[in-house]
Amino acid sequence: AQEGWRRAAIAALADMPEVTVLPRTTVFGFYDHGILGAIERVADHLPEPAPHQPRQRFWTIRAAEVVLATGAHERLIAFPGNDRPGVMLAGSAAAYARRWAVRAGETAALFTTNDAAYAGAYALAEAGAAVTAIIDPRADSPAMQQAREDGFTVHAGHEVCGTIGGLALLGIRHRGLGGSGQSAALPADLLMISGGWNPAVHLASQSGAPLTWDEERQAFLPGAPVQRERSAGACRGVFGIAAAAADGASAGTAAAEAAGFRPAPAPDLPEAFGLSHTPFPLYEVKARGKAFVDLQDDVTAADMRLAHREGFTHIEHAKRYTTHAMGTDQGKTGGIVGAAVLGEARGESIGVVGLPRFRPYTTPIAWGALAGEGVGRHFQPTRRTALHRWHDAAGAVWMDAGVWKRPAYYPRAGDADAWASVMREARTVRTKVGICDVSTLGKIDVQGPDAATFLDRIYANTFSTLPVGRARYGLMLREDGIVLDDGTTSRIGPDRYFVTTTTAQAGPVMQHLEFHLATCWPELDVSLASVTDQWATMSIAGPQARATIAAVIGGLDVSDAAFPFMAVADCTAAGVPARLFRLSFSGEQAYEIATPAGYAEHVWRAVLAAGAARQT
Repeated sequence: AQEGWRRAAIAALADMPEVTVLPRTTVFGFYDHGILGAIERVADHLPEPAPHQPRQRFWTIRAAEVVLATGAHERLIAFPGNDRPGVMLAGSAAAYARRWAVRAGETAALFTTNDAAYAGAYALAEAGAAVTAIIDPRADSPAMQQAREDGFTVHAGHEVCGTIGGLALLGIRHRGLGGSGQSAALPADLLMISGGWNPAVHLASQSGAPLTWDEERQAFLPGAPVQRERSAGACRGVFGIAAAAADGASAGTAAAEAAGFRPAPAPDLPEAFGLSHTPFPLYEVKARGKAFVDLQDDVTAADMRLAHREGFTHIEHAKRYTTHAMGTDQGKTGGIVGAAVLGEARGESIGVVGLPRFRPYTTPIAWGALAGEGVGRHFQPTRRTALHRWHDAAGAVWMDAGVWKRPAYYPRAGDADAWASVMREARTVRTKVGICDVSTLGKIDVQGPDAATFLDRIYANTFSTLPVGRARYGLMLREDGIVLDDGTTSRIGPDRYFVTTTTAQAGPVMQHLEFHLATCWPELDVSLASVTDQWATMSIAGPQARATIAAVIGGLDVSDAAFPFMAVADCTAAGVPARLFRLSFSGEQAYEIATPAGYAEHVWRAVLAAGAARQT
């Protein structure tokens, strides 16, 4: 009946157009401002995924209100030999039998501290296994009484003190609680264990909520929320599908109202039925042999006591000393068990010892899911200049320049091939005038009283002797003497320089400058700012270059006498602010116009119009 209710509830949600249901999806992180990260397993379960279908999909969820209903994880018990193959959590054995029709053993035993785990014994019996015994440290319970009536052998007030076998389980040893009486052996190739349930508080902890110890439930529960979230169901200690569903309905209603929605009628809830999840507080059985508190990281109870003796008494320190609760498990099954052992060594309760602060990721995720399409050319963002749309409309053939897109050439009707287009453009520059978008070159504004000294140390050549209004070619070396980059640097004022870099090295050069300013010469009074995106730059070259720019440049005499090679000056271009450089990388007479990126197309079209008049 409860399974039928669950299926009906999921179907009802799927039919609501305002609800997005993401099955096979796990939230792995709860970040500030209601941001959650999730991984959807799209095709991992499919034998033949559809073409181009991703295996997994990464979701970023931004929520006004969050309800965490993350459930609980069954807890192991530390006893000698609890890592032997054939020992597994009772809930896992039951799931194998009932979900996938897999019988995990032929001769099974159950070691539990709570009533809910008795379902494992019934599941194995229904699957055809012989259940030799149920070991329970409690004196009596409703589940214990029912099991006896149903024909199970129950050893009340007992504990498992060891396992028998080598690479596989052959049997177990049990004795009276606390070591009383003689131990006895039982045959078993499967031992189901359950030390209780750990509420899955990882996401609540990541959100900033403190964890509080509940003595009755023997578990840590989410405390007062820090963000706009609330926990419901087993993750806050409310067990059983009926009680958890009612708690979830209450939390969902409160969250919806807080988000501004009108309350809806309460949904139908399942009937209350189920065994108690409240455990007997047994975390470790002390006997000869290794008792593991963390099976993934091979941490034993003895390791936790050694951490205490070595001075790592805080739970966070003990975690890093032993690797307890690290890895992909993140303490889900044994975190409290290790804390209990450490607490005993400290002479304090588990509530005082606490658990480590949980961090993403709550479950393992694939790097590929995070990278998504970020492979090949999509590994980094594609950068486009302010003139990209113009180039595209003009039919440019694109080339990659670092992370930037730059036009390689503009084919025209009549061009036999790409080489013909390139040669046509080159001849035009050699004989008349051409224009090129060079905005991708890196640009760094260097200012301060010590700017000249700083650049003298950065470059292989000297810039402190450069007059204001002039540019100089510079060679920048790494610390091992290998060339890092080259380019021109212009002196805009006594304490201000404009550094240009190659396109691909713009980022590394900025890092190089910042590193040396911060670590090698922190005493220098210099400020750095990357202004690559702020300036659109265009190069005009060819015998008609001066005549072309003279038609658009204002407030500046561009004659050879007034504006010689390597000169720099502020001006206007087509009536908007600009900076003119007398630079040439083609061997022809050439200039570069830099203008704020917002004016790029306006200035570009003006230069094109002026240049077109020179093509006849």
